[in-house]
Amino acid sequence: MPYAAKTEDVETLFPTEEYKIERIDISIDPFTGRNPSYCFVELASKEQAERAMTELDGKDLLGRPVKIRPGVAKSSNDRSLPRGESSPSAEKTTAPYAFDRWQRNDASNHWKGYSEQGRRLYVGGLPRPESQQVVDTEIRKFFDGFNVEAISKVISPHLSKRFEPGDHYYLFVDFASSDEAQTAINTLDGQVGPWGGKLKVSKAKGESVKVDERNKFNAPGESQRPSATREAAAAA
Repeated sequence: MPYAAKTEDVETLFPTEEYKIERIDISIDPFTGRNPSYCFVELASKEQAERAMTELDGKDLLGRPVKIRPGVAKSSNDRSLPRGESSPSAEKTTAPYAFDRWQRNDASNHWKGYSEQGRRLYVGGLPRPESQQVVDTEIRKFFDGFNVEAISKVISPHLSKRFEPGDHYYLFVDFASSDEAQTAINTLDGQVGPWGGKLKVSKAKGESVKVDERNKFNAPGESQRPSATREAAAAA
């Protein structure tokens, strides 16, 4: 799927007179407003699901042909759990995610302004991650005692940094207040992190422009095909 697609966009793929959608599971990152390029759709019957894979595969969604296949998760964390249970983000963790990407629908707009308010911190000096689940758990432990609202996905360093000595992966952490974020800096900047190296903790600068991609896509007179700038961003 296009990274900007949301639940309401997925719904348009399935004509209401032919298909009954029972559930759509889509993960949206609160720091970028993006989905991971896929989601899961539960239909009312196996017959509808089989027909959708035949009739709707390749259908246009925000300018891109989508693939519709059987809903087999690539890993246990790819799929939302049955109703009444927690989402995959909290599954089998000792410290659950601060932000449930699968269950909340405000990710694309709720987190703007955190950098300006001094509530978003940069955390650098991370090694190449084992998994996002492990990173979330360890970062929550590192900031134990602080009111953490969200932890971003781990971000790869620029190519120019990847072959330099040391660890250069990083992420962002959102706090409930600017005072708490500043206290975290004063307390934890330069301290040894969960992976043995010292972590850099500082105020984040600016915000991701990716949360605005949808508005650009829908701008009057703009073509259905994403611009080269957005394509480059999507590939990053």
